[in-house]
Amino acid sequence: MRTPFPFPVVVVTAPTERSAQAYQEELNARLSKRYCVASSNSSSNDEEEHDLILLAVADPRGKRVGSGGGTLNALAHVQAYLRKHGNSSMPSVLMVHSGGDSQRSPTNSVCGKAWSCLNALREDDGGSNTPMDLLLEQFLHLFAGGVPAGSLVVASSDVLLILPSLALDWNAQRGVVGLATRVPAALGPNHGVYVTATTNNNREQEVGCQEVT
Repeated sequence: MRTPFPFPVVVVTAPTERSAQAYQEELNARLSKRYCVASSNSSSNDEEEHDLILLAVADPRGKRVGSGGGTLNALAHVQAYLRKHGNSSMPSVLMVHSGGDSQRSPTNSVCGKAWSCLNALREDDGGSNTPMDLLLEQFLHLFAGGVPAGSLVVASSDVLLILPSLALDWNAQRGVVGLATRVPAALGPNHGVYVTATTNNNREQEVGCQEVT
């Protein structure tokens, strides 16, 4: 029995067309049999299962375009796919950036760190876990209450996230929501950061936060 997943579309970015083909095979093998999209049948009040839309998208023309460029390029591919299959509206999308070529870890260079086998087995089928598997499990709990239509969640696959069990009402959120962990400002120069501004005696103080997704 498949588990309902809060995002109808899961797209993974890849550095090259060749790696995108490998990622697509991993997505199909690991996700299609484990997760589904559940929707209500208005005539019978029963839930129907639908397959997730799983896409692996390479950076354009064999050039690395960074996280921002990769996000826009992947969104364009998702929109083109939906139009091709007769979907006029944009559903909620989970986008995972797979990272680089794993040159510092040759054993993971074929499919990248996102698909490297970990010393942990999946509970549902006993297969080997990967960072991608664990990331999806975290998001399954984080967005258990549902995701507003048309939302885009962007994450990175080269981290092992352990998120607290929070009952968040995502429908009440507005604008951009960032996930970070508070760390000493000295770590900022070597990481992506969010900077928040607070007022204290009319003077602005900056607080550095290490970006984790």
